[in-house]
Amino acid sequence: MEIGDRNYGENFQELGEDEAQTPIIAGSTGDAIVEQKKKRVVLVGIASVFIGTIIICIMLAITSSGGSSEATIRPMKLQSPFVANPLARCNNGEAPTWYFRESLVGRNENKWIIRFNDGGTCFSNSTCEAMWAEFTTSMEPATADNLYADIDGGVLNSQPELNPDFYDWNAVIMPYCSSDAWLGRRNPYEVTNNSPFYFNGYDNLMGLFDELAAKPGYNFNNAELVMITGSGLGGLAVISLGNAIRAKVLRLVPTAQVLSLSDSSWLVVSPGINFTCGTVMDCSSTHTCPISSQWQLGWDFWGTSTTLDSGCLLYAGSNGWACASPDVAYLFLEVSTVDHLLLLQSEYDMRNYMLHVAFPCVLSAPEMAEAYEEVRAQTVSSIALAGVRNRILTHCTTSAMLPSVLYYNIVFEGDERLAEKVHTWMQWRTVIYEEPCGGPNCNPTCENG
Repeated sequence: MEIGDRNYGENFQELGEDEAQTPIIAGSTGDAIVEQKKKRVVLVGIASVFIGTIIICIMLAITSSGGSSEATIRPMKLQSPFVANPLARCNNGEAPTWYFRESLVGRNENKWIIRFNDGGTCFSNSTCEAMWAEFTTSMEPATADNLYADIDGGVLNSQPELNPDFYDWNAVIMPYCSSDAWLGRRNPYEVTNNSPFYFNGYDNLMGLFDELAAKPGYNFNNAELVMITGSGLGGLAVISLGNAIRAKVLRLVPTAQVLSLSDSSWLVVSPGINFTCGTVMDCSSTHTCPISSQWQLGWDFWGTSTTLDSGCLLYAGSNGWACASPDVAYLFLEVSTVDHLLLLQSEYDMRNYMLHVAFPCVLSAPEMAEAYEEVRAQTVSSIALAGVRNRILTHCTTSAMLPSVLYYNIVFEGDERLAEKVHTWMQWRTVIYEEPCGGPNCNPTCENG
């Protein structure tokens, strides 16, 4: 089996044939033995015909389906709402649901890949009420029965020819339904939060591991390797809550190895952009409020002072909200730098640009291009200053690559795919790549999603 130029066939072992011989017994029983052999030949012949018929039926079935691999697709199944952690709640107060697909029996049956999803935030009664009116389902438990019952899914796809590294792992998706960047820990109307909504993203995230450990059927207690991934706000949580996540996993499974992969998740708190319209940003809407302002407003509204890293909070002082930002939180990440991989897309350069420049500015095309390049340069600089060792920096304007077909469709220099670069990191714990082209979607295969 191949993806790009890499052959993954060495991962599959061939079983040898049993060459044991039945001894021939000499003496007066020879005739009986001959008769037994004749019967055995007849039985073998019948069995051969039966097996041959089955093989032909299978081949006909594959041919009739056009040679597709649909038979290998194993969708992720909706699981019951949380019960192990009573604090886990969506915005509407209901316990969250989640998705699971069991590993295949074999060499990876005790490996796990866990993804925390992306979404939006609200940070006041008015913004939360507006979100509830427009995106109600994003504030409630997920209800779809299956996920990734097709070629989509990226690192969570179950087809070996598309996703050879992770197709046979235990796979988990934790939907996002708390509107608090996974950081909140506050019930309705508590202290300064005069809101009817729950903000328990932190308990939802940590509660997932409680749920996995509480039910023996998931076999999480035997985990050998746990890969924590996320895109957007999920990827931010992988960094800003990285120490707490790692401690939680190791408390439940002390012998497990914990790796993390952040996708589309590097936002700079205060990029020093020179373009300004001289107008104060409007935080009456989540669409026009800078990320840094959202975190400042959410600091009390979500109750994040008890969830972010204590070392970072001590360092940040009165600006503790900044510990939600990856360029600050990464400095305090205890996981080894070789055990974390950052994947960046231009969508988040554009997000930085839009939230710090475009509202309410009206810029010419050359000004927009110049602002984009400035934001990109500052983003890359902050990644270097934070000491991010393993990184893949692309220019695709997509909000996530890991859970999409771009994971196996985008092609970089040397005809190497993103899946192959992640494979290199998995194998050697080192990968550094920055696309040499410049500008959004300068790589034409960015359109392959």
